[in-house]
Amino acid sequence: LIFVEGTSDSPNCTESIDGDTVVCGYGDNLLGVGDHPVQLGKANKLVYSPHTYGPSQHMRDEFTNADFPKNMPDVWENHWGYIRKIEGNDAAVVLGEWGGPVTGESDDVDNNGLWMSAIVDYLTDNDMQSNFFWCLNSDSSPTGVVVDWATFDEAKLELLATLTPEPTDISAIYAKGKTEKGLPAVHV
Repeated sequence: LIFVEGTSDSPNCTESIDGDTVVCGYGDNLLGVGDHPVQLGKANKLVYSPHTYGPSQHMRDEFTNADFPKNMPDVWENHWGYIRKIEGNDAAVVLGEWGGPVTGESDDVDNNGLWMSAIVDYLTDNDMQSNFFWCLNSDSSPTGVVVDWATFDEAKLELLATLTPEPTDISAIYAKGKTEKGLPAVHV
């Protein structure tokens, strides 16, 4: 498989969407695919893989829209979701990086929880459940699933289970099993 990640600035990604001046974040600009798709001998080996994050990672106008998070599907559709609907397209779209807090105290974190739920709904509604959640480890706070190398962020795991009910079981050869909630066991 050939994975093609998005960019932030090429081509220009400043658009007016739902009344906001929206720019692409790092890695979620796949606007060029519409006019210049990657051509492979076997198109079913191509995977477009945008990266996208919510307000916990960087604040942008669309995150303060009065209709947030209902406005977000229009943004995702504009940046990369449209690719699956291109006639004759055999390439997959797999979200290559996304994450952040699901709950918390600050407005940014609470907004990120809304953003996380909205993107799970968007991916599910558009049959794009394959994804790479960033990240497993706790060294990338606040995006990690493992909080401190011993504690799971159960809220993130529950959200991910709604997106991918049958995920890859990540466990070491010496330690297999499930958490008490039936979620995949991750042993470090």
